[in-house]
Amino acid sequence: MAVNDPRYPVVRSPQSGQVTDTIKRKLINKAPSRFPKDFSYHWLRATFAYQLYQRLQVFVQKGLLKPGEDIDFIQKRMHHESRQTTENYLKLFKMTQEKVIAQELWEKSLFNGSYEVLNLEAEDR
Repeated sequence: MAVNDPRYPVVRSPQSGQVTDTIKRKLINKAPSRFPKDFSYHWLRATFAYQLYQRLQVFVQKGLLKPGEDIDFIQKRMHHESRQTTENYLKLFKMTQEKVIAQELWEKSLFNGSYEVLNLEAEDR
């Protein structure tokens, strides 16, 4: 947790990571052998940033957001002090084809082959 995170004054101490380390250890023990052993919850933040970026492109194309405001929005949501930090998160996805294939296979397994669960319009029904 960053010092400038709005929750920091309430918590009053930085997270030590013990809970996430325990969950990660248990997850890796239960996961298939092909699950990456170097998994980090940081990957989830990066995935969130990237998927939010993809979602916001619709608003940029429709003119509801100006180019660049999408990055500003993500920066605020992730509580990054620097825009460059946010941009670095998005660069995490400029990876080798092998990693892209692995991510797609994992997401297909995770979402049972459908991204319907991520459909924002489903909430309106």
